[in-house]
Amino acid sequence: MHSIRKNSVMKIRHPKRRFLISCDRKGNKHLQVAARGRISAEDINKVLKDKLEPNTVLCTDGHRSFEAFAKENSLEHQTIKVSAKEYVKKGIYHVQHVNQTAQDLKKWLETFNGVSTKYLQNYLNWYALKAIINENQSPVKKTVALIATSFSAWYEFKDILNLHI
Repeated sequence: MHSIRKNSVMKIRHPKRRFLISCDRKGNKHLQVAARGRISAEDINKVLKDKLEPNTVLCTDGHRSFEAFAKENSLEHQTIKVSAKEYVKKGIYHVQHVNQTAQDLKKWLETFNGVSTKYLQNYLNWYALKAIINENQSPVKKTVALIATSFSAWYEFKDILNLHI
């Protein structure tokens, strides 16, 4: 029989939010909050079901939930084991774009003083918009995007209006 000391109280942590990052060969990226805690095939299904074209090949890190999702939806599934130094399979299948996006997103989120889970999807949308803008070469679109992603854009816009009215 085990006894519990007064000072050793177990703390139950709130499960973290999980989000999916998906990329396709056309360069489209999708970032979406998927679950709280451990991600399941059902969570993946809610996020990706309507976004996959017929004959899609799903490339993942081999998480069991992705295997179950691929099986349920009759998808070809290629698992890439980066931990085993496997980066490309059959010369074309890889998860490098997803991993790079995750790394860039993490670095970008660290610039904030914490991110509220309530607004996590908004941060993901903001990051996705910034990525689209950065990839676009049109100066007008780039300027509009910079304004749209600026914290102080609304206040600066109001100041400009006040100067000219």
